[in-house]
Amino acid sequence: MAARRTGLIRVRKAAGFTQESFAEAMHVDRSTVARWEQGAREPLPYQRPKLARLLKITMNELDELLHEEAGSVAVRQHAGSSLGDRLVDHNSSVAVETLPTPAQPVAMREVIGFRTVSEAFQAADRKIGGGVLYGQVVRFLQDEVAPRLLAPPSGATHYEVFSAAASFSEFAGWMAHDSGRDPQAKVHLTQAYHLAATAQNFQLGSNILASLAHLAVQMNDAQAAERLARKGISQMSGSQAHAPHLVARLHAMQARALALQGKELETRLALDAGESALDFVERDAQDSWLSGFDRASFAAEVALCMYDLRRYEDAARGAAQVIALRSGSDRVRSRTLAGLTLANALVALEDHAGAVRVGMEIIAAAPGLKSARVHSGLAQLQQRISEQADLPEVREMNDRLAASASAQIPTAQAEWPV
Repeated sequence: MAARRTGLIRVRKAAGFTQESFAEAMHVDRSTVARWEQGAREPLPYQRPKLARLLKITMNELDELLHEEAGSVAVRQHAGSSLGDRLVDHNSSVAVETLPTPAQPVAMREVIGFRTVSEAFQAADRKIGGGVLYGQVVRFLQDEVAPRLLAPPSGATHYEVFSAAASFSEFAGWMAHDSGRDPQAKVHLTQAYHLAATAQNFQLGSNILASLAHLAVQMNDAQAAERLARKGISQMSGSQAHAPHLVARLHAMQARALALQGKELETRLALDAGESALDFVERDAQDSWLSGFDRASFAAEVALCMYDLRRYEDAARGAAQVIALRSGSDRVRSRTLAGLTLANALVALEDHAGAVRVGMEIIAAAPGLKSARVHSGLAQLQQRISEQADLPEVREMNDRLAASASAQIPTAQAEWPV
């Protein structure tokens, strides 16, 4: 009896495909995909490069998935609890399902498992925010990733294991940031940078420097943000053809730092450099350990730069562009943060009714989105329109926000790594 390819199913779902949408992308019938996953048939040789590209894995990893023993491509979340447990936000329909751990894992399968789990976490994070899954990610780091650094699986390379650990640490940093724990985020991201340096994975290290620069901007440390972004750009010098989306992201973070300092000319030059890098980006060309960064991501950073430079009409147009580009996608938080930029720009333009209208739309989306950044942004928006408290729509918005309260979160300290 054919063994069901549970790992292939997991990776397909993590890549955001249903059987129907994956069949359409592969130009085959849905029943063909079903037979691949049931183990009744294998993809033809000419189909495999495209299949691997869509799933964002290598050809070797695809071969492992096609010849796995049932349930082999996974890792445990922590002792006594399988990642087969559903990680559920009980206020949301989003859940992350993963697979049981093999008794004797194979090195490459562990790396694939790390990537699969990482992608599943990230898919849920985009929809519901970092506040729900942060603790799960930290436990996974402690119980599954950290032990591999001390005792790497037989056959796994130093580069693979430390890159996986760096990527997960970076993701934990993003979740900490999104749940309002910026000092902890700084610790995670600094650890991630040192792990990437140990792996000598300079692209991943530059990616983490971009994340650190973003965090520094959010913490109003513009000089540190500029220094971190410039370091990443320096590391990527001569590598633009391999990761142009990362070069674009680094220039965008440099622009954010410069805009905070009121340096408009330098900001626009950095944005021009980022725009030029984006022209070289090809879909599905990104390393799976690197953060995604597309036109909408870039437009969001441009809008924030324009806001910091007090170019409010430009900021409003840019934020509206992001919302349009993210329409219909699973990037709920990205759309919501762009909405906050738009609302704040409208307040600055004295279009208070428009700002409240956008704010009410954000509130409607926010209950299922456990993002401290979103809720903090709503509180700041409320403060900015407080002078218009007599308007009925402002009173309604205030009533909707009245139940919101920010909890004190324990802090940790770390120095910027560069």
